[in-house]
Order: sequence, then C-alpha cells, then structure tokens
Amino acid sequence: MTRPLILSGLASGLALAGATAAEAQSLPPPYIAPPPRVGTLPPPGGYAVEQHRYEIDRLRTGADLRQAEAERGRAQAARAVADLERQRQTPALVPPPPIPPGTPAQARARREEVEARTGEIDRWLDRDD
Repeated sequence: MTRPLILSGLASGLALAGATAAEAQSLPPPYIAPPPRVGTLPPPGGYAVEQHRYEIDRLRTGADLRQAEAERGRAQAARAVADLERQRQTPALVPPPPIPPGTPAQARARREEVEARTGEIDRWLDRDD
C-alpha cells in the first residue's frame, strides 16, 4: 500500500518539476516590457507606452508585408496579361493569291464544269409541279 503512494508521489513530483523546467526555458512574449533596472524610474506613462510602440511597429510591419504582396500580385497579373496578349496576336492576314484568268477555253471549261454540277439543281428548281 505504501509502495503505490510513494510511486504516485514521485510521479507527481517529477511531473511538477518537469513542468517548471519547461516553463523556465520558454521566453516571455515580446510585447511584455523588460523589468525596470534598479535605481531608474519607469518611463512616463508606464510600460503601456512601450507596449503601444511595439504594437504599432508590429502592425506597420504587417501592413508593409501586405503591401509588398499586393505589388507582387499586380506585377504577376501584368505579366500574365502581357503574355496572353502576346500569344493572342495573329499574323497579318495576307489575301489569297489571285487565280490567273487563263485562256478563254479554260474559262469556258470551268464554267461548264460548274454548270454540270449545278445543272441538276437548276432542273429541279425549274420543274413544273
């Protein structure tokens, strides 16, 4: 019976000692002003002024980072638009070369060929119902 009590006491003592050792090794948050030196007076307005200055600096740094990110995004968007416009540009349209008229016999042969293909349509349109 005493053995479990002793072991539980040791375990809880070690747990408490471990927690305090871990807490002792952690740094305080940076917004807490350092303790005053011996023989000096606190700054006018107390340490709230220091905390306020720290918070303003932190907010200013965050705003600068956001502004830099926005500028980077605008530059990237401008590059993307320029790339798209460059890819979209088509070469100047060149008209097809004109077909040489050829001889009157060739022109008559082409006309007869077209009439032969469309003659059936013309006959169908001209039919009497």
